Amino acid sequence: MISSMFPSDRFKLMLDSARRQDSAAVQSDETVETKELAQHIRQTCRADAGESMFFARQLEHIRAGVLDIVYPELKGMTLVPVDTSIDPGATSLTVQFFDHVGTAKVVADMAGTEIPRADVSGGEGNQVIRSLAIAYGYTIQEARSAMFARTPLLVKKAMAARDAIERGLDNVLFVGDTVMGLKGLLNQTSSVTYTITNGAAADTNWETKTPDEIIFDMTSAVNKIVVDSKGAEEPDTMLLPLSSYTYIASKRMGDGDSTTILNHFKNCCPMIKTITSTYKLESNSGWTGKRMVIYKKDPSKLAFLLSQPFEQFAPQAEGFSLVTNCHARTGGVALYYPGSLCYADDI
Repeated sequence: MISSMFPSDRFKLMLDSARRQDSAAVQSDETVETKELAQHIRQTCRADAGESMFFARQLEHIRAGVLDIVYPELKGMTLVPVDTSIDPGATSLTVQFFDHVGTAKVVADMAGTEIPRADVSGGEGNQVIRSLAIAYGYTIQEARSAMFARTPLLVKKAMAARDAIERGLDNVLFVGDTVMGLKGLLNQTSSVTYTITNGAAADTNWETKTPDEIIFDMTSAVNKIVVDSKGAEEPDTMLLPLSSYTYIASKRMGDGDSTTILNHFKNCCPMIKTITSTYKLESNSGWTGKRMVIYKKDPSKLAFLLSQPFEQFAPQAEGFSLVTNCHARTGGVALYYPGSLCYADDI
């Protein structure tokens, strides 16, 4: 027997049942009217009620499946400290950036001598916070077919939504979103810049340079941060284009030295603890050629603002489907000490 209340009332019951599976909606409105409707459907339309319960159980299975899967951590979050302390309700954040000033002075005595002061100069800017959103859904027929076959609904749609959000966050972390006003690790506007010089072949490209010339480029970019800050900043991370990294990892120094360029640099510049790569540095409209990035991985220097990690909402009825909206919120990468990060282009 098909209830005359189909489809709107049954959808409401299914939606309420699904919401009860969501921890954030445990205290949702379960009115007397809703309970009476559920009882009425159980009495007059057992098939509809069965489908409702089946779908509610499926939603619980899907949610648990998405949360239980261990996703490989995308590279960006391993390279930049992540700040999740921002309230998810914030639409913008005031970010303060600083620079060290002051030099110590040798004095003969403490009387009548003007003592120099160390201080911090800087300013502040407004960092907008934006949402990333995507949705997945199941039709009533898909639910009925799964019920008929006694098989669970596929978790793959929810997994695809989760993956899309995580990859979107990773992309914002690296290159931001210029349209939305977000900056990433690779395109800050207030960083230190080192200009790569031509080698003996009259070119800046590493594949045309000698191993010694490449080592000079790498150490000079690191020294740019240290010298400009008068030793206040000491970088510990170097990020290279994938092709440049594989080149120096396989190219030997030569002249009887079988050490690769990469290992030779590690030996002569021990302050750089991490050297890794990303294809995102290969080319971009924001810089010339391939870009090298040197910085200190320290939450006091820079951070990826993640006010809301991936979350799912209660499903909503849309036509003959139940759609689950998913989203996350981020403010991109905030650079607190511009002097701690250096770019070197066209390597």
